[in-house]
Amino acid sequence: MKTKLFSFIFAIVFIIQLYAETVGNIQLRNFSKPLIV
Repeated sequence: MKTKLFSFIFAIVFIIQLYAETVGNIQLRNFSKPLIV
């Protein structure tokens, strides 16, 4: 039971990190576009 809960939390953290990385990359691109142009 405890290991299931731990792996579940780990999976959620992993997904959140992946999502934050993707969103951060998009925001960085949108922010640096006007600077490049």
